[in-house]
Amino acid sequence: MDKYFTARGATMGLIVRHQQETIELLLQKRMNTGFMDNHWDFAAAGHIEAHESATMCMRREFMEEIGIDVLEKNMKFVHLTHLYDPDHDNTYFNCYFWIDTFSGTPQIKEPHKIAELEWFKINELPESMIPSRYDVLQAILTNTCYSEQGFHI
Repeated sequence: MDKYFTARGATMGLIVRHQQETIELLLQKRMNTGFMDNHWDFAAAGHIEAHESATMCMRREFMEEIGIDVLEKNMKFVHLTHLYDPDHDNTYFNCYFWIDTFSGTPQIKEPHKIAELEWFKINELPESMIPSRYDVLQAILTNTCYSEQGFHI
């Protein structure tokens, strides 16, 4: 094989808080992005830029999208998804981070891309959540650190 493919990288942040006997997850409702608009997604997500680590990307995305600061030491890596998107012939490696310590108050900083920002009980998530994100969350909650999506043998 003399040709290598290029995979893209993205990060997804799961902001959680403990409320009494349950865990709540902060979700954003996407709009005007071209991907799963009008669906709920994790609090922040984005593509890793050139010369940027996954944690650097995650910190940048949190600040840009919801105005909070998350130190790298407070990002717990919890999952990696190897994803193939046949519609666009793209391959991604998505890194997921679990965060329960951050500075600032989450608020919509990109009103042209985020319709709503809301806390949900982790066992009462909205039906209109992006299906692949729901699948990843279930994997994380069962301590499964790796999954594949979109590949068919």
